[in-house]
Amino acid sequence: MVGTAALLGLGVAIIQAVFPGIVKKQFPGHVGVVMGLYSATLMGGGALGAQVAPLIAAASDWHLGLAWMAIPAALALVLALYNLPRDAAARQSSAGTMALLGRPRVWLLMAYFGLVNGGYSTAVAWLAPFYSEHGWGAAASGSLLAIMAISQALAALVLPMLVRGRDLRPGLWLTLALQATGFAALALSPEAVPVLWAVVLGAGLGGCFSLSMIVALDHLPDPTEAGALSALMQGGGFLITALPPWIVAVLHETTGSFVASWLLHLACAVVVAVLYRRVTPASYAMAMRPSTLLLHDKAIARE
Repeated sequence: MVGTAALLGLGVAIIQAVFPGIVKKQFPGHVGVVMGLYSATLMGGGALGAQVAPLIAAASDWHLGLAWMAIPAALALVLALYNLPRDAAARQSSAGTMALLGRPRVWLLMAYFGLVNGGYSTAVAWLAPFYSEHGWGAAASGSLLAIMAISQALAALVLPMLVRGRDLRPGLWLTLALQATGFAALALSPEAVPVLWAVVLGAGLGGCFSLSMIVALDHLPDPTEAGALSALMQGGGFLITALPPWIVAVLHETTGSFVASWLLHLACAVVVAVLYRRVTPASYAMAMRPSTLLLHDKAIARE
């Protein structure tokens, strides 16, 4: 099970690293719309798989409950072979990718992405058990998670279409406010209209994911370099994202409740919202300049 999970994770990592660069190259004038569609199908597909797999497993056994997912994977492979570009585009060298790590903005984007998506990983892992502690059955708490996933997918699709202009921060601040509202409600009033809180939280998480991806791609005009930046942001960000579910488990064991965990993610949303003030479109080019050029510019400014 661990070995197959590692292979699945490797496949997901490669696809999520490569696709944003392909989107920027193939749809340069519609990056926001196509990335929204990509993010929505990513989340919608995950929600569909999570709902269908238990049904198949219950009707047969857990082997088929997992094995059937090889069918859409094979279909995606065939479609990719026939539809993805085959042109001999310039490739980003490993040295060029590593050079990006020397730019503070890359680390900042990693931190934003990781802190925000940590709320998603925690919600996926602990939202259903949280409501089970409040007396909900497995089916009801699982349905709440499905509602959150649907809200995520819709927000990921729609918000990039609604946010106008190159400055995506108003949209990002809206999604972070939705996250803060959802986590505050879970901490303070979880039994009051829980479906509404699941929708609000899902919209905040899904919309923030797609807009964050677009912000990373907008930092660099070259699709290959932008794809490399997106891959680094996701790679470092998901390493951070892996920690919150474990932290929540420790906090739950220590305090006996999930309140501290929800307040932790509320604080993360507020911190990211404040830090996003620095990520203005006017700063993209300067933030992604090589450090040697930045030092040269500073020396000229001093003279």
